[in-house]
Amino acid sequence: MRKTIVAVFAFVFLCAGVVQAEQYTFTVISGSSFSISGSVSHSVNVVDSYGQSSATPPISKSVSDIYGAASSMATYNDVSAFTSALPPADIAAGGFSIAGAHATAYTVFQPNFSGTIPGGIVVSLSPESSGAVANFNIGDITSPSSPIDVTETSQNFFTINEAWNPTHTYFLKLTADSCADAAGIQDCGPSNGSGASANMTFTTTPVPEPATMLLLGLGLVGLAGFRRKIQ
Repeated sequence: MRKTIVAVFAFVFLCAGVVQAEQYTFTVISGSSFSISGSVSHSVNVVDSYGQSSATPPISKSVSDIYGAASSMATYNDVSAFTSALPPADIAAGGFSIAGAHATAYTVFQPNFSGTIPGGIVVSLSPESSGAVANFNIGDITSPSSPIDVTETSQNFFTINEAWNPTHTYFLKLTADSCADAAGIQDCGPSNGSGASANMTFTTTPVPEPATMLLLGLGLVGLAGFRRKIQ
């Protein structure tokens, strides 16, 4: 029994150390907001549209009919907007169709650790065609004059090498816009579709605390003792 207890506690403290050493997470706090909107129109008439905002994502919406389609989505660290406009049957008579979609995520968060993350945090922006735009902005709310360490590693890819401060509050704003025009009369993408997305690959999953691991270990000890008593 004594050997079992020693082995279990050794496992608990080893796991606790590994979890704390390898996990870099953030806690999302109040102040976050998310919005999406979109519409499909034929000639000068809007045939379908949507709009939605929330403080608790994910939120998503789409519209689709014979004229085209628009869809947008927003989460804590990801937004996307996709559109397509299909020429109506009377396009030769002067009709046209336009679709537009927009998504915004404004996330307020705090790091659960201090210092940099090995390899940094990657931000990717993916405009898929003309008429599609994706952007991001990140800053330190606690210390607005302190710039965030961001480098562009390649086209549409950025790396954040910030020395995170767990006592500071930060914000992340992601936007994606897409527009498709069947007649080519606006500054939009091709009628067969366009899209944009922005993503920051950080996680908000809570880190298991050593106290939780200790409770798990005590439970294992109890089970071992119970089993021995039965035998």
